[in-house]
Amino acid sequence: MYINYKKISDRIGYTFSPTESDINQLAYTFLFLKNDKDKALELFIQNTTNYPNSAYAYDSLSDAYKALGKREMAIENLEKALELNPDQEFSKRKLEELLNNQ
Repeated sequence: MYINYKKISDRIGYTFSPTESDINQLAYTFLFLKNDKDKALELFIQNTTNYPNSAYAYDSLSDAYKALGKREMAIENLEKALELNPDQEFSKRKLEELLNNQ
């Protein structure tokens, strides 16, 4: 995926990156449909790198950590999501669930 974006960027002389939504969708495909949690994690991390101010990116990254059994990392990323957007209700619910199910 990134190779194609690099080719386009090189051709037009402007850095062209995949959208947050595109990466997120691909990452969830790896997480749930292809059962490749490591690849999903890599993509979710890339999304937080590309979009560091996105609460959605951190919320999604928490799903990968949860699937990998890394509860503390899931909590940390949900807290980051809520720091960026305190009104994000689904992140609040996920965090509450993780904190209550130790």
